[in-house]
Amino acid sequence: MIRFVDSPARQADLEKVLAGEDLIHACMLSSYYNGSRRVGKDLRFWVCYEGEEPRAALLSIYDEVLLCDRGLVKTDELEEFLRFLGCEVLCGRGLLLRRLAPGAGLRVDELAPAMVYRGGALTADEPAFLPVEENFSGLYRMIGENYDHFFDCGGYEGWLADYRFKRLDGVCQIYAYCENGAPVATGALTCASGRCADLGGIVVRRDHRGRGLGQRMVRFLIARAQEHRRLPVLCCAGEELLGYYRGLGFEQYDEWACALAQNT
Repeated sequence: MIRFVDSPARQADLEKVLAGEDLIHACMLSSYYNGSRRVGKDLRFWVCYEGEEPRAALLSIYDEVLLCDRGLVKTDELEEFLRFLGCEVLCGRGLLLRRLAPGAGLRVDELAPAMVYRGGALTADEPAFLPVEENFSGLYRMIGENYDHFFDCGGYEGWLADYRFKRLDGVCQIYAYCENGAPVATGALTCASGRCADLGGIVVRRDHRGRGLGQRMVRFLIARAQEHRRLPVLCCAGEELLGYYRGLGFEQYDEWACALAQNT
């Protein structure tokens, strides 16, 4: 049974599903918290039940859908519902999407390791890593010039709007390390919601790599997440970085998956 979130009881069930220690739970909960500020009310949420028990949640934004679950989800009704929505892009846990995608007319197109920090407590002793409150255009340009395919993800206005919506609700903060007034390293807690904090946007300018700035930024973000009693999680940008993040205390627990419509 899939029900639209349109009442306090449904909201309570949605938050119950989104209470997990998981990257996807954090992303969806962050969107839920700032959804009331979105222009046009383009975010829609549903809860998937088995009997009276809420088992999964769906977030749709235009033709894209994000799915998170509490495990043991039956896929038959979900497949039919996704076809009804006309879903063209579905993101969620790899294990679930592999089961769900074929029946929903989708194919799993991308997989990336989802990781969780299991190391010890750290201290955010990096006074030069400052929160970014201005000069967003300079930071955006630095990220785009040093992070392949960043500009493919959308324009400056969308990136800035997403950050500001989340920042207003206190669930996002970007940090930067600067030299001569210009950012040379950056990182963010992009979905610090509920029990998790998602570490993302960790970029070091190419001509400043090899100095340990990226590692220092990761440790700084872990410490900031721990200060707020949140579990640090991240989506690893590629298999080649698994060893790097494992060396920093992370372990893989699943995969972040993206499934596309068969005709795309």
